[in-house]
Amino acid sequence: MKNAPIIKKELIDSLKTPLYNAHSGYLPNYKGVSCGIWPLVNNEELVGVTIHEVVPEIDAGKIIYRKTIKLDKIPSNLFYGKYINDQQMNLIGNFICNYKNKENFQLSEKEGDGKYFSSPGITDYVRGLKNLKQLKKKGNE
Repeated sequence: MKNAPIIKKELIDSLKTPLYNAHSGYLPNYKGVSCGIWPLVNNEELVGVTIHEVVPEIDAGKIIYRKTIKLDKIPSNLFYGKYINDQQMNLIGNFICNYKNKENFQLSEKEGDGKYFSSPGITDYVRGLKNLKQLKKKGNE
């Protein structure tokens, strides 16, 4: 669910099993919402998707799976969002297939606190797509 509401600590604590979130950003670097666009705005060469355990702090739980994606390998600027969502769905599939056998989980050590990002504005989207276009052009040279 895009931009899911924050789950209250009382609810998280009341669950008998862990709760997991599929996040459209590379944690811990990109916490918050619309984290697929912020690496473009920041002129990064990689984006990522993450599955993590839900804790009361936003996007701060144990990282279970992560995948990085080289931006110059994305087939089309027009379908950037769909491509990121497809990668996220693949990660969810791997997670579901391995859920019963938890030793296959790829738990990652915390790599810093990262930064929280809020909803981007139209100028952020324009700048991000412009940066992606330049990166792909540079990769084709």
